[in-house]
This record gives sequence, structure tokens and C-alpha cells, in this order.
Amino acid sequence: MRRNAFPKVFLVTVATLVVMAFGLAGPATAQGKKPILIGGSLPLTGKFAETGTWIEKGMKFWAKEVNEKGGLLGRPVELKIYDDESNVSKAVTFAEKAITVDKVDLLFGAYPGTAARAVMPVAEKHKFVYVSMGGHMKSFGQGYTYSFGGPPLMGEWWYEGFFQWLETLPPDQRPKKAAIYTMNNPIGASLIDSIDRWTK
Repeated sequence: MRRNAFPKVFLVTVATLVVMAFGLAGPATAQGKKPILIGGSLPLTGKFAETGTWIEKGMKFWAKEVNEKGGLLGRPVELKIYDDESNVSKAVTFAEKAITVDKVDLLFGAYPGTAARAVMPVAEKHKFVYVSMGGHMKSFGQGYTYSFGGPPLMGEWWYEGFFQWLETLPPDQRPKKAAIYTMNNPIGASLIDSIDRWTK
């Protein structure tokens, strides 16, 4: 996914989460009202920081825009963003802290998929709606009630359409050799199964 797409992805994720948990924003003013606190962690440092910082920019842009329009349900939005340093264990710790110590109203989705998957049990335990940015099916195959996917980012599906299209070509027009590269991260790793199946 291109770098400038991440803020848009996060806007969709946050909007989905807010609608599910609170309903649509009303026209009332946010002045003097208790803020709606949205918290969690992102990889602002470490190996996933390049993406994490773009997600943070998208979140802050969204919060600023919403607050300028009167907030959500007439209440201002406040963000509590921790840096989990691209560490899954820290992402879990900060999710627990956001819920139990900061008393957030909403928990935002972690990144990357490994962190998102690990935070899901925390959301489930506290019965928090959790819209995840995890990009692989294993994140959503754990039988949880409160975890949902936002945009269609399932890595397992990425190559399926391409290979299905190749299958529609006459056999003599299909390529005999292929060089396929993917990202060295949880989403990229999730593509390997479909690549192996179709290239056989």
C-alpha cells in the first residue's frame, strides 16, 4: 500500500469504530464537554515506524478536523497515543493501560498485524469494540466477539485475483516462469501460501 494511503485507511477505521461504539456525531458544540478519549499504541519508533508515524498523522488530522466541526456527539476528541517501539508485548501493555488506567472510551487498532492480533484478547477481556488494521486472516480467526476488520486488507487475498486472472488465459499464453517478491513483515508472509499454491 502506498505511503499516502495510510491516513485514508485510518480515517475509515476510526470512523467505523466510532459509529459502532457511539453512533453518528451530532451538531452540538464541543465546548465545555468531557472529551471522548481514544487511545492505544503505534510503532512510532523501531522497524515499523515509517508506517506508524503516517498512521499517527492520519489520526491527528482526523481528530483536528472533527473537533473543528464540533466534535463527536457534541464532545471534543482527545487522542492518547503511546509508542510501542514496534514491540508486540509493549502494544499489549499499552492497550491494557489505555483501558484500565487512562479509562479511554475507544481503543484504536494497533499496527502491524502481529500487534493487532495480540491486542485482540485485551479488547475481548474488557469488552471493547476493536477495529483492527491487521492484514491477515489469522487475526480474525480467533473466535472473538469484539474484534472487527476495517478496510479489506487481508493479505491472503492479494495474489488470488491475479492468479485467477492468469488462469483465464489460454495455456500457451500463460507465463512459464515468475519472480515474485513481497514485504518481509506479517502481511507479506501471509501471501506465501497463495503464491505456493498457485505457482504449483
